[in-house]
Amino acid sequence: MSFSKTYSFVKSALSSQNFHYQPLDTAQEEIRILILYGSDLSAPRSGQAELRIVALDRYPEYEALSYQWGTSSADQSIVIDGQHKAITPNLALALHSLRHEMRERVLWVDAICINQRSTKEKSSQVQLMNRIYAEASEVLIWLGRPDASLCGF
Repeated sequence: MSFSKTYSFVKSALSSQNFHYQPLDTAQEEIRILILYGSDLSAPRSGQAELRIVALDRYPEYEALSYQWGTSSADQSIVIDGQHKAITPNLALALHSLRHEMRERVLWVDAICINQRSTKEKSSQVQLMNRIYAEASEVLIWLGRPDASLCGF
């Protein structure tokens, strides 16, 4: 890894540790959803993302992403609301592959939408997971990078 890539990774990893989440109102059964903006480089906010807080009782439209966290360290990052958030390589690949070119995609992704540093929040959000997946417009299953052995399925 070159010095500039190492410096960039360390800088984003350090800022990712300070990723700030807006608090959720557990009484309102709020969740966060990830808005992935399109990847078309000519579009405003291309390749960026934001987190929005929504109440499940308002029936927000989103897709839930199920994927393997893996044992890899979170050495990739995504820019959300102007902040770097560390994510695993498998999640980075999934988000890159699922991003629409010209329009936003609204996702619920546990590693991003739940503040993993807050035991209290994780506990309350785990209680809602059945509902989160059941009320998603679709549940996307990410098995990893496609390879030749999967052709024909």
